Amino acid sequence: MIYASIAFAIFLLVVVAVKYLAPTPKGCPQCGQGRVDDHPLCTNCGWIFDVDDEDDDDGPHESESESELPWST
Repeated sequence: MIYASIAFAIFLLVVVAVKYLAPTPKGCPQCGQGRVDDHPLCTNCGWIFDVDDEDDDDGPHESESESELPWST
């Protein structure tokens, strides 16, 4: 009985290791086609890739100060 538990635990460890240690392809997560020249959209299905831009911060812009925001009084 204990050998079955140990075998099952080893099986689970192998499955988790294969899932997380397998190399992930640099492509579309929806259709699997490779990404073409850092294009922001998948040319096959239209998936929008996440773009790491420095302009994508959600904070206030330099032109807005805290006193100009509508919720600050």
